[in-house]
Amino acid sequence: MSRILYSNQFKSVNDILNKGYPSTDNYDWKLETISKSEKDPRNNVEANLSSNASAMSGQIQSKCNCSGNEITTSASLAQIVKFVISRHFNNKNTKATCEVEANLPKSIFTLNEKFEFYYKNVSATLDATLPLATIKNSTVTSSVVTKKDNLNFGGEVKFDFAKQKIASYGVLAALHNQPVVAGVFLRSRDGQNRTIGVSFFRSNFVKIDESNVDLAAEISTSLNDFKNPLFSIGALIKPNSNSSIQTRFNTQGNFGINFTQNFSSPVSLTLSADTNLRSSDPMRLSAKVRIG
Repeated sequence: MSRILYSNQFKSVNDILNKGYPSTDNYDWKLETISKSEKDPRNNVEANLSSNASAMSGQIQSKCNCSGNEITTSASLAQIVKFVISRHFNNKNTKATCEVEANLPKSIFTLNEKFEFYYKNVSATLDATLPLATIKNSTVTSSVVTKKDNLNFGGEVKFDFAKQKIASYGVLAALHNQPVVAGVFLRSRDGQNRTIGVSFFRSNFVKIDESNVDLAAEISTSLNDFKNPLFSIGALIKPNSNSSIQTRFNTQGNFGINFTQNFSSPVSLTLSADTNLRSSDPMRLSAKVRIG
């Protein structure tokens, strides 16, 4: 199961536990800026510049809404250029997206086609990635989510044409009953690395000195090895409307903390530190400034 289906259903858990860690870099920084049109906020220009111990990267992206078409163009310092166009059809029950990506240094051109369908309590997605030089290396991913009251049931399958086999699959059930989100999931890669888990989130779990605390937790284990389950827990602490503290820890020894401060709109600063308490590797530090 891709992280997309998982993060859509368990977004709050995914955000707090910050599963992008650990990283191979000891430090990084990022600057983001967004300029929005006063007439139509959907039209904007975004730019970011980031650096870590390995290299510097950056991207500029433009979004606009033209006659019902959502058009996005972007270019990065790595000389990767993208053009994306999407449009709703059938009274917004269907959305089609076409993306063309050009990796200029490697002369690799990729076409991505995505179709999203919505009907009553059912949504379905078909996503195809087609490398133009080697069509045989294409992949197709399909997913379906159905809702029954506060319960969501979803499934996803990715097929790899080069290997002529299912590359990954997953199923999940999620309860969305504010302030609680909870559910179970099963995912597999290559039909071998099968993982089962339980996710939980509760907003305003507790109040500490006038600070609201959101709690997220997850436990997962490989079906091939029940002896080493991974337990992760994290919290989002909101002392006031302009600042937040995010912490996370798992049984592999990874510990992290973020501090975000919103200054006079629209500027915000996020400072992060991650380390592994069981390792002698140096702490990973990062800073992010967002304008817009």
